[in-house]
Amino acid sequence: MKKLGKGVYLCEWGERDNFSPFTLLGTQPKEDKRADAECPFSEKELVFEEKEDGVLLSLPVSEDEDFYGLGLMFKKVRQTGRQLHLRVNSDPIANTGDSHAPVPFFVSTKGYGVLVLTAREATFSFCNAIQKRRRSALGENRIVTDVNALYLSDNRGSDVRIFLRGAKGISIVIFAGENTLDAVERYNLFCGGGALPALYGLGILYRCFGGADEKAVLDTAQTFRKEGVPCDMIGLEPGWQTYTYSNSLCVNRKLFPDFYGMVKKLREQNFHVNLWEHAFLHNSCPLYDELFDKSGDYEVWQGIVPDFSLEEVRRTYAEYHEREFLSAGIDDFKVDECDSSDYSTNWSFPPYAKFPGGTNGEQMHQLLGTLLAKTFHDRKKTDNKRYFSQIRSLGAGASPYSFALYSDLYAHKDFVRGIINASFSGLLWTPEVRQCESERELLRRLETLVFSPFVCVNSWMIPSPPWQQWDCEKNNRGELLENREELTKKCRDILSLRMRFLPYLYAKYFEYALHGTPVFRAMPLAYPQDLRFRDCEDEYMLGEDILIAPIDADTNAQRKVIFPAGEWIGFFDHKVYAGEATIGGEMPIGVYVKRGALLPLAQAAENTDAKPVPVTVYAFGASEGETVLYEDDGESFDYESGKYNVLKITYRNGKIQTKSEGKFGGKLWEIAGAEEINV
Repeated sequence: MKKLGKGVYLCEWGERDNFSPFTLLGTQPKEDKRADAECPFSEKELVFEEKEDGVLLSLPVSEDEDFYGLGLMFKKVRQTGRQLHLRVNSDPIANTGDSHAPVPFFVSTKGYGVLVLTAREATFSFCNAIQKRRRSALGENRIVTDVNALYLSDNRGSDVRIFLRGAKGISIVIFAGENTLDAVERYNLFCGGGALPALYGLGILYRCFGGADEKAVLDTAQTFRKEGVPCDMIGLEPGWQTYTYSNSLCVNRKLFPDFYGMVKKLREQNFHVNLWEHAFLHNSCPLYDELFDKSGDYEVWQGIVPDFSLEEVRRTYAEYHEREFLSAGIDDFKVDECDSSDYSTNWSFPPYAKFPGGTNGEQMHQLLGTLLAKTFHDRKKTDNKRYFSQIRSLGAGASPYSFALYSDLYAHKDFVRGIINASFSGLLWTPEVRQCESERELLRRLETLVFSPFVCVNSWMIPSPPWQQWDCEKNNRGELLENREELTKKCRDILSLRMRFLPYLYAKYFEYALHGTPVFRAMPLAYPQDLRFRDCEDEYMLGEDILIAPIDADTNAQRKVIFPAGEWIGFFDHKVYAGEATIGGEMPIGVYVKRGALLPLAQAAENTDAKPVPVTVYAFGASEGETVLYEDDGESFDYESGKYNVLKITYRNGKIQTKSEGKFGGKLWEIAGAEEINV
């Protein structure tokens, strides 16, 4: 066992694998300023076995221990008693380990986490494997006729087992701490810290109709400004290219005759531009010949798959994007189809594919999304410009990259679980709004969206915004709603909430970058000792002061909210809540503020370009309190060299005081005053 840092321990057995995300990403851990912690295991307690087809590692557990994590899981939050085989797959239909973003890292309610340094499809068994025992160790004979009783009986094993098929050894990193949040923070710092997006990236992204041309895109942008609907980013779908799928990465001049002029006009209206793409290159792509011999031996959609594990490939790809797009004012990209699917014959390359860098198809599937994120991230760092983009797949080590995951799946409950589970693994997830079957569903989905890591309204299927017509077929026929002005106002009010919460959100993202503390937190992560939250799948924390309880968009049914200890104040109704409460019906999404918290809220704006941003500090149920905001330029990586301010805000008896400390010479927030929320 080797100590790597405070509370971080490396354990290795057998022959080390040639590839892991951390060897390819060049990860540089960020300093951990907290107290040290001892490893929760002795070397004797970790049992390594060589099997005929791989290696097995066993870790002992306690009877009351629960386990979480392993990436973006849609079907379940608590993984105790389950076996999961981590495999990149865009269509997970059950809690089997299939995921857009499988991460071989789990955390325990005992306050530790375990990361497997592998690019293989690892299998994790959480207390569900029981080795055979002598008769004397077994329970009394019984007859079970109830299926539920059978499933619940004698089904907890005494260890966690990790199996790597085809490997000759295994390397793990153990993160020790006082609680579950400690372990996750240490994992994120080990990966290089959390992502700090550009300030505009915390606003609203609107993805235009897939068949939109240059005029339609500009008209859409003007409609947003005319109607006062907040929007910072405009996204273009595949039609902006001359060929998809696979990619040409060349502008379609028939639809966009003055593409770069259009980009300039959008920037003049304070819109940032996001382009859809993926990494499979058609023979019409200018990079095709140069990267042909540096790609895998199987094609996808008549396109080559460059080997992004090779630095020269990443450099070539990034330099092309710099010349053609970044230098012209394009800020972000939506990276698609870097996952795979069980339901398409040629969605991606097969697991037995070979790549010039030495990986096979299985390993490249696990790595591809993260390597693509690194490609764009490194280029952005070279340009000293922060960003916030989208991607379909990520893995271990991705926490420093400002990419939000998204999916073709669309169940609202799964989307909420995505927010929750992402918090265990250094991931960010967007429950983007697409098609809706009712006005109510549109509003409920938007409510969840604005209280999530990344806000994306994806209208690639409809030419007009969903608040003008939520019915997809009618929207495409140009039949707009009679009440569209009323519905636009409702949606504008919801999206404006996002803009109001920007100061608080930005502070939490800053703490994510500096300390590894997730912005959005699962309840077992925020309150690991509260047994009521062990199976919680429908509420989560935004920072340490705000509890979010979405209402199911599919049913709009009433739901129970469980509150942590203490009193919580409804953001909308200013009522006091404690213990449990039932909400739903016509009530808005459950948003509750911890009593005594200071909540800095901005004036709602159409975009984030105007600075400094006026901020009012609200004291929820207390006559005094303190909070902290962070200030920098909102757009560069200069904060990494210490060029930021810590703005300390104190509220006492109706008066507000501020004190700014740091190296940033400007102001991001303008504290306009304070207001006490009496309850």
